Amino acid sequence: MGKLKQLLTVLFLLSVSLSAQNYENGWSVGAGMTSPRYMSDITTEFWDFGGHIFVQRDFDPTNSLRFIVEFMDFSAQDSPVENFSTFFGFEYLFRFKTSDKFGVYAGVGGYGYVQDIKNSTVKKDGISFTDVSAAFIIGGQYYLNDEFEIHAQVKQSTLSTDKFDGVKGPVGGFFGGTLDSYISTSIGVNYYWERGKPVVPQLPSGLVKAEIDYDKIKKMIDAAQKPGTEVDYSKFNVDYDRIEDMVDRKLKGMKNDPTVIYQSGDNAPKQLVSINFDSNSSTLRSDAYILLAQNALVLISNPDMKVEIGGFTDGIGNSNANTKLSQERADAVKKYLVAKGISASRLSVKAYGTANPISDNDTESGRALNRRVELKIIK
Repeated sequence: MGKLKQLLTVLFLLSVSLSAQNYENGWSVGAGMTSPRYMSDITTEFWDFGGHIFVQRDFDPTNSLRFIVEFMDFSAQDSPVENFSTFFGFEYLFRFKTSDKFGVYAGVGGYGYVQDIKNSTVKKDGISFTDVSAAFIIGGQYYLNDEFEIHAQVKQSTLSTDKFDGVKGPVGGFFGGTLDSYISTSIGVNYYWERGKPVVPQLPSGLVKAEIDYDKIKKMIDAAQKPGTEVDYSKFNVDYDRIEDMVDRKLKGMKNDPTVIYQSGDNAPKQLVSINFDSNSSTLRSDAYILLAQNALVLISNPDMKVEIGGFTDGIGNSNANTKLSQERADAVKKYLVAKGISASRLSVKAYGTANPISDNDTESGRALNRRVELKIIK
């Protein structure tokens, strides 16, 4: 049972690192291009196009509801039928991030539609609006910034009639039977005009109490400052040795690291520690949450303290790109601390790019140390 809990803890920490920097909720509008193709009695189609617009409500980081309107033209080489239809309805989406730039979602939708059809052999020419449809949706998102994202998706729709394509026949598409269906691909842009607070996922309380003792982690950080001090954590289920090793490398192995700040006085904080990032990424890693939580406690305990959050990169890549990446790393740390209750007015952000390396950029281990965010006490 202990091993299972450890595995669950690791999996949750991994999900935290992949889904960081979401938002509590939000409102957005979107628009784009849609291309439909029959999957029913007509097979030799032209490439048809249309469009879509929607309003989306994000209830939390994973659940969203859209009100959408789509207008599409259907035509085929082997059929004289002209079919222009407008769909309007609701879509439920389950969304999750895969990185700080990309996300995926799946969902279902229900729609009514207005059809303007000509040259049909099974339906009168003109406008009709008595049928409905349902759809399955799979899509992806690319996050440009806090306000804009690009979306692309594929949707499989099944109609409540065998007359939608203007031909009555045995082919019904995805579900079989005789009901007509079509598949559509879409691409477009979302604009968020309202966002909730950033969300930093937390470990479930049961796992925290059962497996992770943050007092012991604090002792590790304190002990790492004092050479010769040893703490035996082998009796605990969590791999504290690994955590202790991370702390040792963070503090002891970086003698000239300006992010480890010592102050005198009984009530003064002993330190703030830096965190590191994966190559070409500004996503907070799972080990960063442990260290940033310690820094947040220091800041909460010292309400007058102000901190400069400095972002850095290794020496690989374009200078402008590195400066931008270092800014994104510093911003990610600031968002975490603000979500923990630290006032943004106490936190300044600065992008240093490749400046002030603390290790050798000619080795991977050195570059790994240089990819960092430093928290420097300035008051």
